[in-house]
Amino acid sequence: MMDEQVSGAELEAITRRHANLWSTHDAEAVSELYDEDCDEDVAQRVVMKGRDGVKTWAKGMFAAIPDIHVELTLIAASGGVTAREYVIAGTHAASGKQISIRGVSMLEFHGTKIIRNSDYYDAGSFAAQTTS
Repeated sequence: MMDEQVSGAELEAITRRHANLWSTHDAEAVSELYDEDCDEDVAQRVVMKGRDGVKTWAKGMFAAIPDIHVELTLIAASGGVTAREYVIAGTHAASGKQISIRGVSMLEFHGTKIIRNSDYYDAGSFAAQTTS
């Protein structure tokens, strides 16, 4: 498969769609944005492999935060990569508590498909919001 030239504007649109799909809780649709050879979620120490791995990971997130909503606060796109700042909000199922977590993702693309997804968020804030 040859690399396609994809504009920063198109990658930004895909990145926005990705966030919007998380907010619709559609694991199948989320996974379709990924390349079959995709991997990685750094924040949760998960190595997801392929679309099936993404789908399983997404279903786990939807179970953990059933009303998850992702709000993008900043996107930068260049050279086949998007960086995005976001806020994830919802109800943590295990504790029943409302959470709001800020984070950053780096999405690397192969053409128009996500090949690598690396999330970085404040795990300490997440722990504080879901315990005691």
